[in-house]
Amino acid sequence: MNILSREEVLNQLKNDIYCRLKPSEHGGVGIFAIRDIPAGINPFVGTVVPNHYMFTVKELEVLHPNVKRLVQDMFVFKDGVYHVPDNGMAQVDIAYYVNHCDRPNLRVVNNGLTFETIREVKDGEELCADYASYNDKEDVFDR
Repeated sequence: MNILSREEVLNQLKNDIYCRLKPSEHGGVGIFAIRDIPAGINPFVGTVVPNHYMFTVKELEVLHPNVKRLVQDMFVFKDGVYHVPDNGMAQVDIAYYVNHCDRPNLRVVNNGLTFETIREVKDGEELCADYASYNDKEDVFDR
């Protein structure tokens, strides 16, 4: 774990914090801009990009139904497997709360590891992405 100095924390708050979690009209929780976010940047600077373990649907059958649903709701399903971070569920960061929308203001970059703003995002606007660009879940748009 990378511990920041007092000055680095203040610098991060001043320059790199753009978002907060709030209830979303899309359902559940979403990420909202707390100030204008320029186009072409990662609005989640400082989040840890973990490696991922791949789990098949069959492997997840051993989980409690509510935990299984949490995995289905939170993690990308691509090429027949769920991509679950190797640092565990307790380390999930703000980027995992990106909701789907038909007019996204985010896209995935770095082979799907991070997000980047497509255009300027205004203060108060929800950040969202087109799940179909990186997720194979067929029912994801019905949630």
